[in-house]
Amino acid sequence: MEIQLSTKQKKWFKKHKYKLGAVEIADHLEISVSEARDLLGIKEEMFVPQSYEVQILGVVLVMAFLVLSTSLGNAFVSDDIPAILNNPQLGTWSLATHAILGFWANMVHFLIANTFGVMPWAFRLANIVFHLVTSTLLFLIVRRSNPFRTAMMACLFFIVAPPILESVVWISGMPYALGGMLAMGSLYLHLDDKRTPLKNFTEIGLWTMTLMSNEKYVFLPLLLLWWDWYRGKLVTKRWLLIAWFGLALVRGLEMLSVLGERIEVLKIENYTTIGSWDNPISKFLITIGYYIWLYLWPAGLTLYHSELDLSLPNLLKYGSLTVIVGWCLMMVSKRNRDVWFWMVFSISSLLLLLLPIRVGSLVAERYAYLMFAGLAVILAICLDSLFSNKRWNKTLYVFVGVVVLAMSLRSLDRIRDWRTADTLWFSAEFISPSSSQNHNNLGDAYANQGNLVKSIEEFTKAIELNPLYADAVHNRANSYLKLGDVEKAKQGFTEALRLNPKLWQSKAMLTEIEASGK
Repeated sequence: MEIQLSTKQKKWFKKHKYKLGAVEIADHLEISVSEARDLLGIKEEMFVPQSYEVQILGVVLVMAFLVLSTSLGNAFVSDDIPAILNNPQLGTWSLATHAILGFWANMVHFLIANTFGVMPWAFRLANIVFHLVTSTLLFLIVRRSNPFRTAMMACLFFIVAPPILESVVWISGMPYALGGMLAMGSLYLHLDDKRTPLKNFTEIGLWTMTLMSNEKYVFLPLLLLWWDWYRGKLVTKRWLLIAWFGLALVRGLEMLSVLGERIEVLKIENYTTIGSWDNPISKFLITIGYYIWLYLWPAGLTLYHSELDLSLPNLLKYGSLTVIVGWCLMMVSKRNRDVWFWMVFSISSLLLLLLPIRVGSLVAERYAYLMFAGLAVILAICLDSLFSNKRWNKTLYVFVGVVVLAMSLRSLDRIRDWRTADTLWFSAEFISPSSSQNHNNLGDAYANQGNLVKSIEEFTKAIELNPLYADAVHNRANSYLKLGDVEKAKQGFTEALRLNPKLWQSKAMLTEIEASGK
C-alpha cells in the first residue's frame, strides 16, 4: 500500500534518503521501519544481526536457560505419568509412528527414551531448547523491521513470561513448544522476500511439520494472506500461500472427520458437557481479554482455569479489557504498522479455540503459547513508541529490567509448583476451587500422604461439583476400603460402574471384595 507523506516530508526524504538508514528515516518521518524500508526500496530479506546483537542475545538466552533449568529436577506430573512414565510402549517404533498428529513429539520421545532412558530432565530439556529457539526466531523476525531494542524487549518479554511455562516446563506441553518453534521457523522464512528453491522447500516443510505437531495453528495462513496482500506480495508469493492453505485445508478436513468421535471421547474422559455451543462474540472478547490479563498479571496460573466462564461479569471485566487494549493498539499502529501484524498473529494462533463449538477447555495457558509471543512484541512496540525520545532511554531500560526481573521471579515460583504432582495440585487449591478435577487430584494427594479422611472430603467435593465424575466416585470408594468401611466401598464401586461401565478398575475391586468374602 502507498505510504502517504506530506510535502515537507517528501522534500526531507528526497534530501536524506541516500545518507540515512531505514531506522533514522522512520524516526524522523514518524513512520514504521517497515514503511521506511519500502520507501527506500529495500526488500525484507533475512536479517543478519550485528556481532554485538548476537552477543547480547546470547547472554539473554543463557540467563533464560538458568531460570528454566531449575525445572530439570522436577518429576513427571499429570499426563506425563500415563503417557511417559507408565507407558510400556514408550521408546518403541510403533508408538512413535502410530499417528500423524503428534508425530514429531512422539519421535522426540522415542529418541530421548532410547538415548537417556525415562528421565524427566531429558524430556524437559527438549522443551526448553524448543522454547529458546522460538525466542531467537521471534527476535530475528521483529528485528527485521524494528530497532534492536524493540526486538530485544520482545524477546525478553516472551522468553521468561510466566504463562508460557505450561508449554515448556510441563513435558506434556511439548506439542505447543515444538509446534510453536516450527510455526515460527516457517513464518520467519515466509517473511523473507528474497526467495530460493531451498527456502521455499524448507518453509513448506516446516509448515507441514507444524501441522503434524499441533493442529491449533491451522489458521495461521490467514495471517500471511492478509500481510502479503497488505505489502503487495500476493503475486510473488501466491504459490507459497496456496501450499500453506492447501496443507491447512487437508489438516482441517481430517480434524472435522474425527470431531464427533473426539467430542465423545472427551465427554467420557472428563465427564463434562464438551461439544456445547458458545456465543462467539462473548467467547472472543472474554478469552482474548483473559489471556491479556494473565500475561500482564500472572498471579492466577493454574492447570485448571475453572473459574472462567462466559458470564456477564466476565464479559464486562475481560471483554472491556479486550476492547480497551484493541483501541490503544489502533492508536499505536498509526506509528508502527507491525502492531497490526502481531495483533492478527495473536488472534490467528488462537482462532481454532475461538470457534463457537466447545472442544476442550475454554482456556489453558498452553493454548496461548504463540499468542503470548505476539503480546510480547506488541508490548515492546508500545514501549518503544512511548519512550521514543532518547532522553527517556535510561528510564525505559530500568523499567524493562524491573519487568523482566519480576517475570523471572514469578517464573521461578511457578516452576516450584510443577515440582511434583502433589505440589501442582496444592498450588491450584485456592485458584481453582470450582475444579472437580483438581479436587479429585487433591484427594489422591492426601491419600498418598495417608490422610484418608481428608482425601474422602476432597473426593466428595469433586463429586458435588460434578455428580457424573465416575473417577472421583471410584477413588472415594478406594479410600473407604482402606479405612475398613467395606459397605461404602462396595456402594462406591457399584456407582462408579453405573456412571462409567468402562471403568474396569471398579469392576476389578468389586471382584476382589467378593472373592475375599467381605
